This record gives sequence, structure tokens and C-alpha cells, in this order.
Amino acid sequence: MKILQWDHNGFWLYYRRLEREIFIGTIR
Repeated sequence: MKILQWDHNGFWLYYRRLEREIFIGTIR
């Protein structure tokens, strides 16, 4: 649960990046 200890911006940027990678992977 280390992710929950991040500041909001850090978590949001990480989440958006992960979401984008999953989205791109789905298109392929």
C-alpha cells in the first residue's frame, strides 16, 4: 500500500501513465 502514501499529484501522474499504457496496449 505504499502507493497510498504518495502525494496526490505523484499518484495521479502514475495512474494516468499506467492508464495510457493499458489503453495503447488494448488498441494493439
